[in-house]
Amino acid sequence: MAEESKAVEEVVDPLEFAPEKDVLSQFDGEWQDTTAAIKKWDDKVAKLTEIAKACENVKIKSGNVEAFAAFLKKEVSNTNVNISMAAITASASVAKGMKKDFNVGAKVLMGPVLLKYKEKRPMILEEIGKFCDAAINCANLEDLAPEFIPMITNIAPGVKNGTIKWLEKAAQVTFIDVLQRIMGELMPAMSKAIEDKDGTVRDSALHCMGILKGRYGEAVMDKYLKNINP
Repeated sequence: MAEESKAVEEVVDPLEFAPEKDVLSQFDGEWQDTTAAIKKWDDKVAKLTEIAKACENVKIKSGNVEAFAAFLKKEVSNTNVNISMAAITASASVAKGMKKDFNVGAKVLMGPVLLKYKEKRPMILEEIGKFCDAAINCANLEDLAPEFIPMITNIAPGVKNGTIKWLEKAAQVTFIDVLQRIMGELMPAMSKAIEDKDGTVRDSALHCMGILKGRYGEAVMDKYLKNINP
């Protein structure tokens, strides 16, 4: 049987025609070490903001992103919400400008960014959404599965809810063969989320399951939903 695929409308990305820029070299190891050592949160935010500014309206030249992603991961996980938000904004900007060339970076950052869905501030939630939307153009759901599937059953309701809502969008633009390859890990987590004690998580999970049902088919869904409390 030929592989099914989800037909998505072709959208022209203006960055395809943007000039290519070597952004990574501007933020090398020395810059990262200097920035990481900054003690004042507002000074560090200012430095992280330089990354987002450098990525505006450019196609970022490919390069080794591992060390850069590791640096961003540490700042995303910072307990200061302002630093964390600036790092997420920077991560989203790089992901948007590099796409597939940021595959490794997207995988490194996905989990720490999703964990920040526990925050309440609308501004940081918006930046998390921007990163997650950009990440799906860097790495597919199979690549990201080890990072996002555990977040579906995370202890924090905000993390669960944010992850599930992102998954719902991502599943609609993901090839069916990719979804099938992660089904064995994804569906048990989603089945658990449907019975979560938090009503918002339950509602999001049920809505997402409706999308997954359309992708996977009735028979598959029955297999995972047969023991769910009506």
